[in-house]
Amino acid sequence: MTITLSRFTTEDDQSPETLVFNTTLDTSVEGGSIVSYQISSTTGIGNFQVAEQDIGEHQDLGPFEKLYKLNGYVTKRQGDVGVSDNVFLEVLKKWDEETKQNDNYKHGRFGILIDDLALFNIIPVGSPNTDQIGLLWKGMTLNCAYAKNQLVAYFEIDLLLDRGDDD
Repeated sequence: MTITLSRFTTEDDQSPETLVFNTTLDTSVEGGSIVSYQISSTTGIGNFQVAEQDIGEHQDLGPFEKLYKLNGYVTKRQGDVGVSDNVFLEVLKKWDEETKQNDNYKHGRFGILIDDLALFNIIPVGSPNTDQIGLLWKGMTLNCAYAKNQLVAYFEIDLLLDRGDDD
């Protein structure tokens, strides 16, 4: 089961920056794995207080947000034992620090493809399309530990589904 995380930049981007997770189980080579993911949604609930009506009547306002939470790890090794760089970590750090939206993708630049659960795949649709959609990078937590004298970076990435009509 591979999971692909991509960041789109230009309008109708055909070659986004991409990280593919779960391509190898061999932790002695550079790689990244997503060991669990959670997709949660919330519904908007309105609390209407109108004169001459009962206080606290609630109304279902429909889907409010959907959050993708990815948990995994990146092995530190790249090439020789003494090398400290790791492409996965470099890209994740860059994505965490750089802008999460741009003029082409006002509702999020990120997409996800989950091989075994395609129902929740998101491919961003940006301007000038009317039905825009994308994932916003909400944040990343990094926790590093040593396993058998090799550094392993555990991560948690939060992505928020954003939809809109700006045209």
